[in-house]
Amino acid sequence: MSLFKFELKKILRQKKFVWLLVMVLLTVGWFFYQNKIEQDLMSKEAEEKIRPIALKVDQLYTQLYPLKREDRLTEEQAKQFDILNNTATVMFQWKSAIYGERWDEVPLVENQFFSLLANYEEVGGSLQH
Repeated sequence: MSLFKFELKKILRQKKFVWLLVMVLLTVGWFFYQNKIEQDLMSKEAEEKIRPIALKVDQLYTQLYPLKREDRLTEEQAKQFDILNNTATVMFQWKSAIYGERWDEVPLVENQFFSLLANYEEVGGSLQH
């Protein structure tokens, strides 16, 4: 134990410990900074990826909503409306996962979203107009 104390005092006197601590703090700080920048970039890219699709889904929902209020939807349009309504909910969850940086949830919600879009196209809907 006395040898340990002696070596510790020697390190402190030579200021090697202080330099070592500074180097460790700088390295950890740099990695934290890089990680934060990468996560911000991931959020921005994910948001840009879903923005055009979200706008198109909102546009389609807006077209069907007046017919729904007037109870004039055909059976096919009613199915499309329900799917678009569910899609809006999933999109909210997707954006929430992105903004909350819950990256483990993003693929699950993304798959659910694209599954709903496939269902929308199966009932006669089209995202291409």
